[in-house]
Amino acid sequence: MSEEQDKAMAEAEAAAFVDATLRAQKKQADILIEIAKRGELFHSPDGVAYADIYRNGHRETYPVRSGDFRKWLQLCYYNENDDSAPNKDALSSAIGVIEAQATFDGKEYPVAVRVGGHDDKIYLDLCNDDWQAIEIDADGWRLEDQSPIRFIRSSGMLPLPMPVKKGKTKDGINALRKFINIKDGADFSLVKAWVLGAFYDHGPYPVLALIAQHRAAKSTILKILRALVDPNAGNLRSPQRNPGGVSLRSVTNYLGWQTVLKARFDPKCNLAPVANSPLHHPPDPVMHDGRAAKRPTRSATESQPPEPLFRKKTRVGSFSSTSARNLQAQTD
Repeated sequence: MSEEQDKAMAEAEAAAFVDATLRAQKKQADILIEIAKRGELFHSPDGVAYADIYRNGHRETYPVRSGDFRKWLQLCYYNENDDSAPNKDALSSAIGVIEAQATFDGKEYPVAVRVGGHDDKIYLDLCNDDWQAIEIDADGWRLEDQSPIRFIRSSGMLPLPMPVKKGKTKDGINALRKFINIKDGADFSLVKAWVLGAFYDHGPYPVLALIAQHRAAKSTILKILRALVDPNAGNLRSPQRNPGGVSLRSVTNYLGWQTVLKARFDPKCNLAPVANSPLHHPPDPVMHDGRAAKRPTRSATESQPPEPLFRKKTRVGSFSSTSARNLQAQTD
């Protein structure tokens, strides 16, 4: 080996030793903060901190205090630091600094859940693995790999299928009629109007009230309509006794809440879906917009709750329990 090669090898070893020494001296929290800067830190108009990260060629957005963002930080640290993990205190300290940077130094961007608006266009998050969205305007719709809207997702949100261009479907939205127990004419027109209204990027929203006898497939209708707009692993849930729980669901799901209304009066009658509210990480305070709820149902024999504004009523026709079970089997 020549003298020049020996010298070059010695210099390389010295540089590696210095680099290893510096990394050992650097605190774990500092490394985590540097990792977070690879994306973009920003805050929403209500001051909640978010981070854009880039994976597999696309952008993903997470609240800084969410579990998913913490997992991403830990994974990056593990992959780049000899398969070692940061300790809990370092991670907590880093999250605090990252949140402060996003709040005070980062730009302000609006965030949305499932549906958002920008420059007279509506964007629909497909919730697929590539984080694609559909851009909708007066000229039609198109697929966007990265929309100008930062979408966030909550656990349970399911992907929507890719839309089909006009002319490639036989009946369009009218094909929905054979899957739901709604009378033709004005009642079905109200349902179609509610579905289209659910894709609007801001309220006030209409309320679809389904009124029928017991076992008339009201819940099945709600599941089908929910799947058209905002499919979720938990389609129907029991009513919340605590209004605070309703508020939390309203900001973590686009449609706000999913339940069958059976009480005489329910706080959900005063809540609207908050499409542009952030995904708050408990125990952060929850702010919600108090408008009309979206879609209660009740049996025809139950007491009438106070009428909320913008309510659209549609009565469900006579339906046997056997027919309801058959319809549910078709839609599953």
